Amino acid sequence: MKNTNIQKTLLTAALGFSLSFASCGGAASPKELNGAGESALQAMDYDGAKASYEDALAALGDDTASAEYKTAKLGVIECLAHLNADKCVADFQALALGGSLEAKDYSYIGGLLASTSSISQAIAIAAEGIKAFPGNKGLDKVLQSLVEKAKSSGNTDDLGALEGLGYL
Repeated sequence: MKNTNIQKTLLTAALGFSLSFASCGGAASPKELNGAGESALQAMDYDGAKASYEDALAALGDDTASAEYKTAKLGVIECLAHLNADKCVADFQALALGGSLEAKDYSYIGGLLASTSSISQAIAIAAEGIKAFPGNKGLDKVLQSLVEKAKSSGNTDDLGALEGLGYL
């Protein structure tokens, strides 16, 4: 894995060149910017991915009905799960107010936060998800995994939140 940093740098440079060439013929489309964000995410370049997704959102403007909008917003949120868990939760909650989220979105972001050891934030997302989608098996699975993580950490606030949801 010694080449990981080199590969990451090369991928980031390739993305930059791709976007530069795309911009020669005009501004990159939201779909292209989302694609660049996804590539950067796969390279674990969370800052670069976030910038690409934010550029896609800027290019979309007020077109919140576009599928590219939801992709870009969730992309920013996914990056924030690695960069700033509290902002991730706040942005996710704001997006949820629009009603365009599905149970799988709550499961994915909750699970992602759990994988970054942001247990309190993962519980917050999964708890909102289970309230919006009662009985959803994916969310239930995330919450069950959070029980084990909360027990391991001994965090009484996390354990209390899970108990309040009926998971202890």
